[in-house]
Amino acid sequence: MPDVKAVTVILRNPSSRPDDHGAVTRGFYILDGNKITMTDSSGTPIRRGTGDLYTHVLKADENEVTWAGILTKQIRTSIRGNKLRGFDGPLDYGPTGWR
Repeated sequence: MPDVKAVTVILRNPSSRPDDHGAVTRGFYILDGNKITMTDSSGTPIRRGTGDLYTHVLKADENEVTWAGILTKQIRTSIRGNKLRGFDGPLDYGPTGWR
């Protein structure tokens, strides 16, 4: 069995706020020849809702890490759905006067 490789994808860069560290996600994949198959961390392939595997056959000029990142984002979107910017973190109500 091929080695499981990992890719880290930046979802959002940090802002100027001191408590905002940005957001990343991590994906795992195996490369068999020129075919990328997305897996979990133990190497079990991940399937779409249709039952198809998350795969991509690399062309001569394509980078495996770039495509693994694209597929990682697709998997994340299929799990979490599309969220509106600003609605995916904690709510800041500011000072309330209560202690």
